[in-house]
Amino acid sequence: MNTNTARVETTLSLLMSVDGKITSGESDNLDSDRDWKRIQGVKEGLQQYYHYESIIAANSLNTGRVMAKIGINSRREKPKKDERLTFFIVDRKPHLNQNGVKYLAQWIGKLFIVTDNPGHPAFDLRSDYKNIQVIYYKEKVDLPDLFVHIRQEYGIEHMVIESGGTLNSVLVRQRLIDHVCIIVAPVLVGGRATSTLMDGYSLRMEEELVNLKALKLVKCSVLEHSYLRLSMTRSTKLPSIPISNEENKINSGWIYTGRYHVEGPYQYIFPIVLAFPGFNSFLELSIPRRTK
Repeated sequence: MNTNTARVETTLSLLMSVDGKITSGESDNLDSDRDWKRIQGVKEGLQQYYHYESIIAANSLNTGRVMAKIGINSRREKPKKDERLTFFIVDRKPHLNQNGVKYLAQWIGKLFIVTDNPGHPAFDLRSDYKNIQVIYYKEKVDLPDLFVHIRQEYGIEHMVIESGGTLNSVLVRQRLIDHVCIIVAPVLVGGRATSTLMDGYSLRMEEELVNLKALKLVKCSVLEHSYLRLSMTRSTKLPSIPISNEENKINSGWIYTGRYHVEGPYQYIFPIVLAFPGFNSFLELSIPRRTK
């Protein structure tokens, strides 16, 4: 629930593995959108994520790094125009080059580049593409101000967040995420350096536990090909969080518990409990390994 009606209401919507990974590995050359299409048992249901994304993501926020990672900068074909789409791209470095900005402008109805870099290529392209606007911050990009600006200046009431783990963490810590919609793919990725739903700064002290945000499960849908869709909303309460159980590992706002169990020589069962901060909602998954 968005208790601040001055800003845009938001839904964090992403595809992730059972262990919370949103990409295939540490390198930017690896990407779930591209890689998981080649994995037997995963590729069959992947289209369900894109189906839901197409329904809810007319207005979306992403990052230049994600756009570059999926290959926007090197695309040369002329995209099919979709006037429905409005993108807000946070790009400080920048990660987008001139060709990437052009491709996005040719593809979508409205393109907003959010940056604090005065040398961003979007500035010079505004005269050629009337649908490009630059939201410029002289210092660091102010996300709370941006979200108010999006609603008050452009009249957008709801926006989907599809950014990477680092920005997701910042948005959650700043209480800028109202809802969560996750498609869980039937795959375990692993890797300490592989990006998760939330990356960024790790908590180090008990006093920082106030940064964990409780969620309330709205709906859990079993999709085809062993996929799950989790719909959650932010709890308006800030419950205390017990930390006496040493088996619970606090990691980016999720609590993972469970054990590894073997049944027979070919089948493995991974009972995994996804416990959402505040322990308002639990989901237990028992997942047999594919035998083929």
